[in-house]
Amino acid sequence: SEYYPAWLNYVRFMANTFKDYNVVYEVWNEPNLKQFNADGSAAEYGQLFSDTYDLLKSIDTDAVVLGGSITGTSNTAMSFLEGFYKNGGNKMDALSFHCYTHSSSPEANYKSALSTLESKLDSLGYNGDVWMTENGYYTGTADNSKAKNCKRLIQSDKLLYGKII
Repeated sequence: SEYYPAWLNYVRFMANTFKDYNVVYEVWNEPNLKQFNADGSAAEYGQLFSDTYDLLKSIDTDAVVLGGSITGTSNTAMSFLEGFYKNGGNKMDALSFHCYTHSSSPEANYKSALSTLESKLDSLGYNGDVWMTENGYYTGTADNSKAKNCKRLIQSDKLLYGKII
């Protein structure tokens, strides 16, 4: 696209600006969702990630570059993850994963999500780290009060500590 050179210039600027600060980069936010990546495919995201990764590492070899930023473990999300991984995502230093739920308990939600994610990553031959960089609960119903969701987030952190970063 016509904006690709501008993206790479932005990445170059950011890498040069922050190269002395032990930076972790997460490349894109939830690219498997249309609201964040309306017309992009998994293969296009994989190529963008690969080019971004190479540029960041050429400037700052110590930078940690997270890829994926996948939200959810639906069939569509796992298909996107596979397409991304096979088209340049395999370079990532770690996979970024976002897990949200509307009503299930942390135990049910995370065990199911992590099992699905682990199966997909195993099938791809990925042995790297997984970082959960976002999680949360929807507060738009009476059953999901802020107090209940605070308790769920604490439970979630207890479950995840040691399992993934």
